[in-house]
Amino acid sequence: MLKRYRPHLYITAGTPPPLRFYDDYIAQGRLIGEDGTVLSGAVTPALLNLHKEEPRTVFEHLPAAGPTAPVMYGRVDHESFDLGGTKRHFTFLTWSAVFRTSGIAAGISWWKGAVLGAVGNLTDWHQLDHHTAVTLALDEMQKPVAVMYQQHNYRQTQIFGIDLPWPADRRIGVGVAMRSNELYPHKAGRTHRRAASFLSPDTVAYLVTGQDRPFRVADDITDPAVDVDYEHRFLPPADAFYTFKGFLGEKRLLPGRSGPPGADYNTLPAYKPLHRQMIAFHWRDGDADYVKWFGQPERGMDDLTSQFALLLEGRN
Repeated sequence: MLKRYRPHLYITAGTPPPLRFYDDYIAQGRLIGEDGTVLSGAVTPALLNLHKEEPRTVFEHLPAAGPTAPVMYGRVDHESFDLGGTKRHFTFLTWSAVFRTSGIAAGISWWKGAVLGAVGNLTDWHQLDHHTAVTLALDEMQKPVAVMYQQHNYRQTQIFGIDLPWPADRRIGVGVAMRSNELYPHKAGRTHRRAASFLSPDTVAYLVTGQDRPFRVADDITDPAVDVDYEHRFLPPADAFYTFKGFLGEKRLLPGRSGPPGADYNTLPAYKPLHRQMIAFHWRDGDADYVKWFGQPERGMDDLTSQFALLLEGRN
């Protein structure tokens, strides 16, 4: 199913495609232990996994010239949960892309970019970006019903038949944002996408409706020109790619510039189950009810879950 439904991945012309995590990234660098000593200058998958439970261990990427090959990493998860009073079982297919660096969103204003550029590289804000995932949700009949796009520290869910049509070739179109590598529903031509570092009560109105734009936001830009011909690979869910607790990139002084942990650490624990992410991050453009719900966390997930169940029922 991962191969059957693998997404189209569209990048901007001249932008490096996703690379191989171990072959192109981990193989070029060194591993620094919790005491600051260099453990190895030739890091292997086995060595990285040996130290994956150590939160202060750092992998520093030292780029070297050499051939790369576009890859996306697939995984499969299964979850059973109550949806609208009915026990449901979903299969989640996830594809993750790996980029050597993560940069500041390309839609940042020129003067904010100048300020940030004085203290860091706007293209290499931090090493490694593998929190770039798209997840397809299948129901009990193995029928695709929804898709989630990873965007910064949140996701966005769309339901097939409600928010977007199911593609004729069974392959979702995914656009990669310039510099930041965030994933969005594919749209031809240069497109500005409302974005923020976090989905929060301070940013939700802007992200969903475009109103009340906060000072500290920068929009993403997608400008798709190349449909990447990538190889499909699989890593076990327990691999360091997903579960490394330390830093998978150089540790830098300025907040937000150090390398990320494993790809599993993408959201708050309460929203970790994929079905909760699918429901909690489902909103439509201009959805004022979602903005209102997000500002009232004491209401919990019941309202959203009931609405999501009705939408799935309606599409059938």
